[in-house]
Amino acid sequence: MIKVRENSFAAFNMELIGDLTFKLNPGPSMNEIIPVIVSSQAKRSHALRPTTVLQNVTLGSKNCCPRGANWHNLISIRCSKQKLQNRFVPIDFCLLNTRSINKKELAIKDYAVDNNVDIFAMTETWLSNNENYNFSITEVCPTGYQVYHIPRKNSRGGGVGLLIKKHVKVTKQTQRNFKSFEYLDIVTICSTGSTRIVTIYRPPPSETNQLNSALFLEEFCILTEHLVVFPGNLLRVGDFNYHVDNISNLDTVKFNNMLESFGLVQHVDEPTHKKGYTLDLLITRAEEELVNSTEIRYPMLSDHSAVHCKLRLKKPPLEQKEISYRKLRSINIGSLNDDLKQSDLLSTITPDLTDLIEKYENTLTEILEMHAPLKRRVITLRPSAPWYHEGISDAKRKHRKLERRWRSSRLCTDRQMYVDQCRAVNKMLKDAKASYYSSIISENASDPKVLFDAVNKLLNRKVERRYPTAHSTIELTNKFAGFFDKKIATIRTKLSNEANSSTQSWEANKKSCHAEFKEFRVMSESEIEGFVNTIGKNSCDLDPIPASILKECKSAPLPVLANIVNILLQSASMPAALKEEAIKPKLKKDNLDSEDYSNFRPISNLKVITKIIEKAVSCQLSDHLRDNDLEESFQSAYRRFHSTETALLRVQSDVLLETDDQKCVVML
Repeated sequence: MIKVRENSFAAFNMELIGDLTFKLNPGPSMNEIIPVIVSSQAKRSHALRPTTVLQNVTLGSKNCCPRGANWHNLISIRCSKQKLQNRFVPIDFCLLNTRSINKKELAIKDYAVDNNVDIFAMTETWLSNNENYNFSITEVCPTGYQVYHIPRKNSRGGGVGLLIKKHVKVTKQTQRNFKSFEYLDIVTICSTGSTRIVTIYRPPPSETNQLNSALFLEEFCILTEHLVVFPGNLLRVGDFNYHVDNISNLDTVKFNNMLESFGLVQHVDEPTHKKGYTLDLLITRAEEELVNSTEIRYPMLSDHSAVHCKLRLKKPPLEQKEISYRKLRSINIGSLNDDLKQSDLLSTITPDLTDLIEKYENTLTEILEMHAPLKRRVITLRPSAPWYHEGISDAKRKHRKLERRWRSSRLCTDRQMYVDQCRAVNKMLKDAKASYYSSIISENASDPKVLFDAVNKLLNRKVERRYPTAHSTIELTNKFAGFFDKKIATIRTKLSNEANSSTQSWEANKKSCHAEFKEFRVMSESEIEGFVNTIGKNSCDLDPIPASILKECKSAPLPVLANIVNILLQSASMPAALKEEAIKPKLKKDNLDSEDYSNFRPISNLKVITKIIEKAVSCQLSDHLRDNDLEESFQSAYRRFHSTETALLRVQSDVLLETDDQKCVVML
């Protein structure tokens, strides 16, 4: 027996076990495959070369290598990759005073992705809470990131924000109001512990804002006293507008003394402003070894440099998402129809509605699985740009080369060449994106669906769903279910109380009606087919078959659908299987806090068969109301040939008639 010992640095490490009297060189055998574990993290000097292991070798007289070796003497070896061991990889952090994000969104996004920044703190975003700036907020956020932003209230400028990769768990903290500075307070949670990150922007004192250093020191002490009790790591970053490099400045001395009194230390020791001042700071507790490898870089995005560092926090793995899909376009509708006709669904005769619905859903699910089986994949979410091309990569390589030259020489000419190349790269990014979307619009001028998708992507209208933090999907689902259930119970109680209090007034004002709706009539298959045709292509997750496929092969299950609808109408009761619906919580507004359950509204989606039943009931009730003149005369919605347009026309007509009669018209 030959045993292969797990070893990352050797191609083979065989151990002979048992009796050694067997033939040590029995020759090649194709019946045995020796698994060899090869580490994907091996050092370059020890890594296996591509020619070391031969896989899937087809034996034959012609299969010989150039040196004349015979493949018959070799055994095919199946290699299995060794799982990566849990290595400590620190989090990449960046701080930058952007001096307005507006019109720099693409460049800032590209800089964050290029440098693989996990947490990107930004000051002076110059974005307000106005909805007109929502585009800038969503545009600056790359795929796989989430953005947090606190705008300045009641005036222009200021604002602080954070771009954080989604695999970093974040909890936003309650904000206090301070006059002398703006800040954003969050807590990140990882396997190595929790860290509180406070991003601060202190406006420079002036006669306009009537701020001074004494007020800031007082308010900063209040904030520090509040944060000092936090048990985890503490990191305060931002543009403090103190020249900490000038130790003779009185305000700087007071600021440094205050940091020392709280046991805090500042880590930036190089200029961060183009005029040579150190304004952007990283502050931690003196006993914490949180910040390492501080580095100043020059992205030329504003008059400030970018402060990079490594945080001694274990970087979580990239966010992964499991997706499920079916290849619906590859379905042969004719073959699917034949399978439906040959199934025992059409021959099922049962008065039990529950059994009939169960048989209908199970049969359609099984046949769909035969023609388009459900497949699952786990994908890793990474930032991507479809308009990115090789020319941009070449320009960036030149940009980095010029940056290294300038940082080495410190010559004005080298700096100017670097600045020009930065501008050229940013222009290439904008031009490439504009060209990409222009070509899509011009090539698909006659395809509204493609055009709408392109415009929505261009304007960032499709906002990713955000949900409260939870340990698992099951926990999150149960919390939402409990919240919505409690909310529904509260509404029902309130309506019941209001109904009881208004019973007498309703009884006094009710009008007699001689028309009665006694029972539903039987619906024909042609009517059911008409309902199926009017249903949209959107399906519910609970549907046994997508609505788009059902509409194409409706002829086979149509008798069963008609039977289900008619049995239900005659019994006037809805079985439990048709009361189920898929609910997807959605934020009422995109800028609301996603951790608060009250900021969500439930969006429900019914099964296709339930929608058909609703149409059958609505059709007969509408006919009864119309035939007996029971409709509200001023109703302008949920009524055929009546809409807001007809209501406006009616109002306009009444206004014109009254003015023609020389009468005054007052509209409220």
